[in-house]
Amino acid sequence: MKKYLVLFLAFTLCGIPSIFAKTTSPQTIYVLDIRNLKKDWTKPERAPEIWDTLHALAALQGIVNREKPQLYFDYCSGFGVETDEFWLEWYQTEDGWLKDTQLIQLKSVKEVFDTFKDVPQGLVIYDPQVDSTSNLASTAAGIYDLIPVRWSEQTNSICQKLLSCYHYPIKETFINSDGSSKFTGKGTIPDINIPSTGSAKCDAYLWAIEKYIKTGLCDPLFCGLLH
Repeated sequence: MKKYLVLFLAFTLCGIPSIFAKTTSPQTIYVLDIRNLKKDWTKPERAPEIWDTLHALAALQGIVNREKPQLYFDYCSGFGVETDEFWLEWYQTEDGWLKDTQLIQLKSVKEVFDTFKDVPQGLVIYDPQVDSTSNLASTAAGIYDLIPVRWSEQTNSICQKLLSCYHYPIKETFINSDGSSKFTGKGTIPDINIPSTGSAKCDAYLWAIEKYIKTGLCDPLFCGLLH
């Protein structure tokens, strides 16, 4: 059975509000304000940590919202409007879809994972040296209900925090056991016995085609974009 992620964070885009408006309103929705993460985007030393946090949260959100809306992030804004805040308030008006829904405010990323810790089935590790493996990790997250994380041995990284706090198993990885890159752009592409394209990036995508698309694990006609 093919699986898809529903990112409730982005329900304000592309007409998605009308889709949700036709469903039964949930009794409760957990809400976390993550707008503070934007403050440090311009700091090079903080950017990887912020990206890793948003990536992990978006995947968790997609997994827990697959069957019904449960988790909402207050993040998006544009043209002087706090977009996510606007839509949440609008849906709670007298005639709104969420007028009878209880909002439970969470205070931290840890509280989010504490609340939904039993939903993910494990982690998928991607290679910080091969950027395209982050897209493979996002795909694997949707297929297997995993949280995508950049490999890091730093104790304060999202990777190590999830491993130590929740003891998630590593179900898929795009690095070798010694920490080296799985995809090198040389020789033969691992696992699929196809000559390398000469590009680690392209090799990773060919691997995904063979492993995820040709096997029917994900649909080649649908694509998601993380902002």
